[in-house]
Amino acid sequence: MAVTTTLILAVLGLLELVAFVYVWRTNRRLDTVAEELRAEIDANRRELDEKCRALSRRIEEVTEEMRERIGAANRRLDETIEAQRLLEDLRDINDRVRCLRTPGGMSKRVRRTDHRP
Repeated sequence: MAVTTTLILAVLGLLELVAFVYVWRTNRRLDTVAEELRAEIDANRRELDEKCRALSRRIEEVTEEMRERIGAANRRLDETIEAQRLLEDLRDINDRVRCLRTPGGMSKRVRRTDHRP
């Protein structure tokens, strides 16, 4: 019985050793996979950061372009408003000039000079 017990203990010891080697190799593989995943995550994070910086730069460029366009449009609008005011002022001046004219359309000054010898 002592030989059987020893044999069983030896087989169990070998199985334990095989299990230990298997766990150790699996653990090494998991460490390798974890390291690869960390490296991939870092690479993806760097790539994402670069894309975010590029997108931020593009947004700033578009924002600046839109500000320039809005500024140009505002200047054109101001010029249009000023031109409209000038036209209204000219109409007011023209209306006043018409008030000073005779019914025939000639100014009094021209009419007076025509009658002088």
